[in-house]
Amino acid sequence: MKLAFFQNCISPHQMPYIEALSKRCDVEHVWVVAPRVTYSDRASMGWPETWTASSEKMSVVIAPDDSTVCELLSNYRPVSLFSGISAFPEVSHWLHLSLSYDLKRGIITEAPFTYDKPLLFHKLRFILKDWRLVKHFNYVFAIGEDCADYYRLWSKQWKVVPFMYCVENPSVTHYQDICGLEKCKTADNKTLNLCFVGSLDRRKNVKDLLSAVEILKRRGVSLNVTIVGDGPLKENLEQCSKAIVADSVNIDFLGTLPMQETQRQIAANDVLVLPSLHDGWGAVINEALTLGTVPVCSNKCGARAIVKKSGFGDVYNVGDTEELANLLQGISENIIQLRQQRAQRMEWAKTSISPEAVANIMAEAITKS
Repeated sequence: MKLAFFQNCISPHQMPYIEALSKRCDVEHVWVVAPRVTYSDRASMGWPETWTASSEKMSVVIAPDDSTVCELLSNYRPVSLFSGISAFPEVSHWLHLSLSYDLKRGIITEAPFTYDKPLLFHKLRFILKDWRLVKHFNYVFAIGEDCADYYRLWSKQWKVVPFMYCVENPSVTHYQDICGLEKCKTADNKTLNLCFVGSLDRRKNVKDLLSAVEILKRRGVSLNVTIVGDGPLKENLEQCSKAIVADSVNIDFLGTLPMQETQRQIAANDVLVLPSLHDGWGAVINEALTLGTVPVCSNKCGARAIVKKSGFGDVYNVGDTEELANLLQGISENIIQLRQQRAQRMEWAKTSISPEAVANIMAEAITKS
């Protein structure tokens, strides 16, 4: 099996499973083709600005000319997988170059209705622009349940595979750090430690979390809240939090942190909350489970699929801050037991959502068709 991934940049939420694919004995070679390594705003969020292939069977090709892409497609005929064919001109261009070759193709995509425009607009755009391309695709690797349901509606010709993003496995050293943090907290400390990681903008909807914290304060629940990230609403959210802080409630805004430090912050908390108004996936939920932290997300996050599947954490209806507060209070009332189950959550993540597990999903879908 030869695989080529065409992307707008090198994504730390896809590269782990792509690297895992390159290490499989049934994979001959993997290429990752992108016009850039990352964007400046994503680099400021901790995304890597360089990426070195971890396997001899993997090539990372940045900003190739058309002749290089055509040589790859004609000489190796890889199964070609495209991410963002509508959103990114470079990916769309490479897709159209590929149509001159007899290849198997697929898209890796989120559901269109996870964004602000009404679903009807997306359907009209699909009919006018993308419908003619359906016949050229063998696979849709659909990020999240909603996405899989949406793309099944359009055609029976392609194979729709429920799929997910993933994150790297924690290192042994990192695991030891997590265990050390856990020993410091278990004892008699019943203060619930919450964190949010992401952009401080309308879509990530941190106001739901702050509203739930305010409800919990009135109920007498002791809380430490850590907010990692930056964005246009940071100043407004900091102002809102000042009215909530009390003897029993502490809220810290840490700004943007390097990726490794962000992971340490997730590991140092009992619960990670992702209250997004809409989120195609939400890879921070993967990070939480991988690090043993209890995940809570809104019903508008694609990653709710793994929260449900894992049996750890909870999903609430976006905007229902009373429901979110009730879920968090229930966690608080069982906090000692949940801290003792951190290793269990990490083990589930290792077997179910690790890069190797996600690579298996893709490899099996391709080899069995």
